[in-house]
Amino acid sequence: MRLILVGRVRRGCRPGRGGWSTGICRGEFLAASSGVHEGEDAVKALLAGATVMMMASALLQRGPEQLTRVRDGLASWLGENGYESASQARGSLSQAAVEDPGSFERSN
Repeated sequence: MRLILVGRVRRGCRPGRGGWSTGICRGEFLAASSGVHEGEDAVKALLAGATVMMMASALLQRGPEQLTRVRDGLASWLGENGYESASQARGSLSQAAVEDPGSFERSN
């Protein structure tokens, strides 16, 4: 799964050509750009800090009802693991949220 910075948004920021925001905006948003097919995939992306999950392949392969299955799987996992909301879980396992950020760096 890849996480990519998809844009910066601030209140009142107007979309430019193709819907992309123009000017300098506050607030970075990360997108899980591949590999989100099941609730477990959504959990991994959310814990890494994703705010958006792209699911085109899953929807084309399994139909729009896959959104409900992924949402339900995510909600179930969050409840079982003591999270009250997706916002609370978002980024909780990212490098910025851990006690020792150096542990995320490669050793080679």
